[in-house]
Amino acid sequence: MKNWLLFLGLVASTSPIFAQDSIQEFLNRQLKSGKIEGISIAYHKAGKSQEYAAGNLDKGTPFFIASTTKLFTTALIFRLADQGKIGLNEPLSKYLDKSLIQGIHSYKGQDYSDSIKVFHLLEQSSGLPDYFSDKGPDGKTMVERLRKSDFGWTCEDAIQRTRSMKALFEPGRKGKAHYSDANYQLLGALIRKMYGKSTADAIRDEICIPLKLNQTYLFELNTKPGRWFLDGKDSLVIPLAMASTDADGGIVSSSSDLLRFVKAFFGGELFDKSHVATNQEYRSIFFPLAYGRGFMKFELPAAMTLFKKYPAFYGHSGLSGAFAWYIPEKDLFVAGTVNQLKDPGLSFNLLIKMLPLLE
Repeated sequence: MKNWLLFLGLVASTSPIFAQDSIQEFLNRQLKSGKIEGISIAYHKAGKSQEYAAGNLDKGTPFFIASTTKLFTTALIFRLADQGKIGLNEPLSKYLDKSLIQGIHSYKGQDYSDSIKVFHLLEQSSGLPDYFSDKGPDGKTMVERLRKSDFGWTCEDAIQRTRSMKALFEPGRKGKAHYSDANYQLLGALIRKMYGKSTADAIRDEICIPLKLNQTYLFELNTKPGRWFLDGKDSLVIPLAMASTDADGGIVSSSSDLLRFVKAFFGGELFDKSHVATNQEYRSIFFPLAYGRGFMKFELPAAMTLFKKYPAFYGHSGLSGAFAWYIPEKDLFVAGTVNQLKDPGLSFNLLIKMLPLLE
């Protein structure tokens, strides 16, 4: 997230978009910067849904949604809680094998592994390091390694790497959060244990079939990939890795499917709506993003936008530039991707500039 200051400066200095500009014209103009090769976006407002695309993406093109997958994982966990199969306030060790949990969290000489509760994983407050984006004992991140060669891993591998890294704080410490894909690998293990099926099958049976999401699935090596995301101008083709991210980042979807899902997520179609009340506690993960219980909040402070007020977004984004957001102040849902790894601020910058066109 080193590009956030640059991103915020761009937002503050951006000239306004005039109402007479069409959404399609606006999207076409974004390609001229050279930072974005393709955009796919769908939105819903006032009972009407619209879908657009530009550049190397077409309407309906499936793409990897990366960490936006976490919303699907959250939905499955909330469904399990509503069915009485798990308790969000219960320790994870109540449900998962001791061999997986043992020794995963040591902080200042004390083992907190058995103190991690299900809700700590959902809200990124477990204190566990991020096996994917944090540096391991070798001084490298998995992201850095994947830019050189593709490789795969199991949930056990991810947790073993987590075990080899230092925890950042005790589970549930007040006001503290650290974004960690390990949290959602563990939630994936919980899903498989409690549903008695693979993560892919649980997503299909519990979410995709009921919502009729025909272009949404968890990527596996025997399934057709979505559009590979770009790293600069080049495609980053890493099937082994994408099949390994599982519950923390492996879903393929389309803008229209993702829009349908985020409406259901915040609309109470999949689980009790009280789980996603937006007036909950949020903990900062990397400015200006904060994490609630299973989803993100994105809100720009007035001091960073020349004191122009922007509404809060609730939902999730992914490293690939994918996103699914609910903006209650505007009664607006929006989902899609810029399909680009280089700049994590691209999708946010796009949406902030585009917001006046969607009102």
